[in-house]
Amino acid sequence: MEFKVLTDEQIRQIHNASIKILETIGVQVSHDEVLKLFKQANAEVDES
Repeated sequence: MEFKVLTDEQIRQIHNASIKILETIGVQVSHDEVLKLFKQANAEVDES
């Protein structure tokens, strides 16, 4: 198996795309304690 190292630019692009996905789509969290921590950190929490 051969691995190729990503360039700094590729890492930056992946990071930026990941942040955009988290901002626009978000994540589903089912753990009450984690939801509480998000709320305490002023994260946007949709409880619907």
